[in-house]
Amino acid sequence: MDNRITKGSGEERHVSHVLADKMSSRPGGWSEEGAEVMIKLLSLKYNGVNLREEYLNEICQKAEKRDKRERVVKEIMKKNIKRV
Repeated sequence: MDNRITKGSGEERHVSHVLADKMSSRPGGWSEEGAEVMIKLLSLKYNGVNLREEYLNEICQKAEKRDKRERVVKEIMKKNIKRV
């Protein structure tokens, strides 16, 4: 069975039902940010995305950006030290 959601399908109604059930299990217990994250995770899961792989990819991308920023800061500091 294909887990992808197609417009107007029974699967779309099922996912809507699952989301409504999850989001109303603790009324008032969700922050706006937490609700957004939960909806994103549930939609990825029901579309067949491997959440562990997505999480690891996200961590790697953040680490690469951090490393790049650190290299740029070091270069700027070196140039500023040479000027002084």
